[in-house]
Amino acid sequence: MSLPTEALARILQAARNELGQLTEPPRASVPVAQDDWEQSLWDAGLCEEEWLLGGPMDALATAVSEGNAKEIKKRALDLVHDVKSREENLWYLAVLKSGLSQEVLHLRECLHNFAIQVLDDAACGFPDGLRHVDELQAKLDSITSTTPSLPSETCVQIFGVARDEICDQRGIFLPSRLLANYRGRIGVLYKRLSSMLSELAKKPLEVESAVDLAWAYTQSGRPLLVLRSAFFASRIVRSGFSADPIFAEPIRRLRARTDRSAANHQGIVQAQQNLRNASTAQQRAFCMLDIYRRVVEGQLRPCAWTVLELRGRSGRLPEIASLRDQLVADGNPVLQDAAQAILPAVRNGAAHEDFEWDEDRELICVGEDTTAVEDLADGIERAYAFMVGFDCALMALRAEMPELARFLDESDPPQGVRALRERNALNAFGSSGLSVHDWCYERGRLEVVLDRWGMDSFYPGLQAAMWTSRFLENLKEVAVSIRGSESVPVVVSRPALDAMFPVWDEARTLFPVLPAFVFMPAEYSVRVAGGHHHEVAFGVVLRMAIRNTLVMCSSFEEGGKSDVLVRRLELVLVAIRQTNVLSGDDQCVRANDVESLICRLTEQLAKPKRERVPSVTRYLLQKLANVHDRLPAVSPIPGLSADSGT
Repeated sequence: MSLPTEALARILQAARNELGQLTEPPRASVPVAQDDWEQSLWDAGLCEEEWLLGGPMDALATAVSEGNAKEIKKRALDLVHDVKSREENLWYLAVLKSGLSQEVLHLRECLHNFAIQVLDDAACGFPDGLRHVDELQAKLDSITSTTPSLPSETCVQIFGVARDEICDQRGIFLPSRLLANYRGRIGVLYKRLSSMLSELAKKPLEVESAVDLAWAYTQSGRPLLVLRSAFFASRIVRSGFSADPIFAEPIRRLRARTDRSAANHQGIVQAQQNLRNASTAQQRAFCMLDIYRRVVEGQLRPCAWTVLELRGRSGRLPEIASLRDQLVADGNPVLQDAAQAILPAVRNGAAHEDFEWDEDRELICVGEDTTAVEDLADGIERAYAFMVGFDCALMALRAEMPELARFLDESDPPQGVRALRERNALNAFGSSGLSVHDWCYERGRLEVVLDRWGMDSFYPGLQAAMWTSRFLENLKEVAVSIRGSESVPVVVSRPALDAMFPVWDEARTLFPVLPAFVFMPAEYSVRVAGGHHHEVAFGVVLRMAIRNTLVMCSSFEEGGKSDVLVRRLELVLVAIRQTNVLSGDDQCVRANDVESLICRLTEQLAKPKRERVPSVTRYLLQKLANVHDRLPAVSPIPGLSADSGT
């Protein structure tokens, strides 16, 4: 028996309140590839028959016809929750630069109005049956039947360079290569990424964080799942940490696993290489299973548990089967996505040793269960999208909430997280305009292979090496070689880099372009390692320092202010002394003579103008020039090409 209209209106009011108003539309800012867009339509549910809410509407109509107030309220709320979930997915779709953002937003508006109309009809007892479906169906068809012209991949759209240019020989992304490409134009890169990330990050990110976030997105293949995970994580962390900072303690524990996660990632990289080399379907299946195990058990498991902890769970990190059950029990759609990544047939660690390959059906068999290789790929993609979204949220929140960044960093070891330090060390080469092709860091030796390196970029290379010593606490030496070259590596020792740093640190405040003497300690080390006798190597760099001194003084006007010149000459003295100590020959006569002449020259120039004696200045400069001419001439550095183009 139908209820009176007034009673129906009161019962349905809770659903109307829950439906509320549409949120502000986003700006289409995130590039999307053709395949990823089509996948996003599926992930948003637009390709499913049930998208038009036939089931929820039928259930509400049945409840209204039966006059069951409790059931009417429940079914109306169910309908509204389904509508809001679809509205949210359409909002995420509109963020993607598909060329259909306006159509997607119009569909969202039509869906919202459709829900209002259904509730209005329900309040009247559905006198005309279920209406308004045709218009919604037409809007939906206009999106799902349209194939926009989109790129096959988004690397060029996001970074402005092709994927091959910013990956090493194994296909692994190296931010240092991207930074090298944008040397001197870092503002251009920052503008590109800031535009792309405008919906994800409320506050500007640091360039390195923006690069990491953007690259992770390009790798996901499931952009809608990434966005869904990112906004979900942002909401819970922002509100939870604002209420109580200790809320973020699980994130600190996850951060402590960064080095372990990096090691797991290396295993994934090797498994991917094995997959590329696999020649049979069985081998490919084994490789996919290996990748799946490493991704789901090694990376998704701690990440998903962290999110569950933020949702109120407690205890030890659960086994993968228990984790899946808890994700399902939570009920949140984002955690449902994560749960779908955990495949029941292969979720137990021991099962990976017992799988069989059914060649006829092309299925992986574990006991009585079977799994297709395509299911493994889907699980890997879902897991990766969930984790990328979570990481994106944290990077954006660190910029938005400095207090959160400080809280998370408090538990880091004093020297920092190793994986992050290694990345920063490599980025130093990119910031100096040098593209890293390959690298290896073991037992205190950092070996770097550059695409190009020559005399015209020698000092930027030494500067990059110096920065590696700032990031890598246990570094003993840096060995740099050139891709495809058979020459010996250019090697510089840690003590030399440490000796160079204070000179460099002072020089950058005194010179618009750093002169060669700044790099004296490092160049001395390189020449000795390259086979020069230590006296010859010292003589070469000493000659270079004298030449810099003569050039600086030659441009000085006798009557001008000498403050800056005096500070520069004093820094030359520091560089000479640092290198002299490094050589282990503190009694070097040449060094003492040169130091004495530069000291006297500095004293002369530091005097007030009226007390300076020009003839004394000229005499000291001539003496320095004489010493300069007697020192060994600059010779090529073994392992270094004549210019950066070779």
